[in-house]
Amino acid sequence: MQRRSFLRTVLPVLAFSLTAFTGGVAIAQENTKIDIRLGFIANVQNADLFIAIDHGIFAENGMDVNLIAGGPGSPNALTELAARNVQIALGNWDAFTDAIVKGNDFVLIGTQFQSSPLGVLSLADDPILEVSDLQGATILAQGKGAESWVRAVLTGASLDPDSVEFQPTGFSPEPLLQGDGKGYTAFGTNQAVTLEIMGQERGKDFHFRSFDDLGASTIAGLFVVEREYLEANREMLVKFIASLVQAQRISEKDVTIGAALATDKFGIDYGLDLDQQVLQNTRQLEYIRPGADMAFQLYSLDEDKISGPMMKTLGWLGRTELPENILDHVDTSIVTDAYEMLGN
Repeated sequence: MQRRSFLRTVLPVLAFSLTAFTGGVAIAQENTKIDIRLGFIANVQNADLFIAIDHGIFAENGMDVNLIAGGPGSPNALTELAARNVQIALGNWDAFTDAIVKGNDFVLIGTQFQSSPLGVLSLADDPILEVSDLQGATILAQGKGAESWVRAVLTGASLDPDSVEFQPTGFSPEPLLQGDGKGYTAFGTNQAVTLEIMGQERGKDFHFRSFDDLGASTIAGLFVVEREYLEANREMLVKFIASLVQAQRISEKDVTIGAALATDKFGIDYGLDLDQQVLQNTRQLEYIRPGADMAFQLYSLDEDKISGPMMKTLGWLGRTELPENILDHVDTSIVTDAYEMLGN
């Protein structure tokens, strides 16, 4: 079945009650089961989901949510969605568009990160602060997917991507500290946080520039569903996003809540460090709510950004075949209606 095929990517990574909308009369019914495939392991990146489950926000709104973690060696989240093993998948922008090109009728209904925290770490004695600093550099990268983003920002700046020498590396920034390369592909919410935990100071001992900072526009943590599922369950998906908004507000008020749920409950098998998870939860807020603007609508989608610079970035990533009408696969009304439902 061609429609179910999917090109895998190497890139990893205040409850409102149903009674509020039924005239104050609770309707007894069995909660709807929703399986959600995470984009990576269950860590504090998913604090909103953890809180919505743990605080009973989903349950109050008729949902029984089950989280399925990913991680190295696991099938891509959108592959699982295409196989209908889950109802919602957390995907990446390039993987999402690849899936559409392959014939999957997916719809993007919201995004956690308004820009991706993926980028490049460098040390203060030889910093990478702008795209030109990448020219002729040795970059430590976790596979071809990470390499492609370095090449993309150079291509977008009309610079030679072949001037970069790539060295394979793992998911720890220690090789950068050892001087094995000028830069290290990393997440500003992960490996950069690791350096901070080690006593390094951002902007002084090390620098981080996201690929979005360097010109390659994207988003991350995309909430993706099949169109058929959306059409049959639209009201529930509006409640789902509204529940996440409430959970994220709780997380923002106290970043330790989601961190503790990650280390002690949802991600207990991964040996996560609480201090690291607290700091990660703090750092990711700048990607979730740009400019710390409390009026910003969480999970919202910018059609102009999606159809403009984000499509251009796909070309820089080497995609020669792109979705013809990308906005046909984007539904901004779910978030809009979720906020209307919440009344703010």
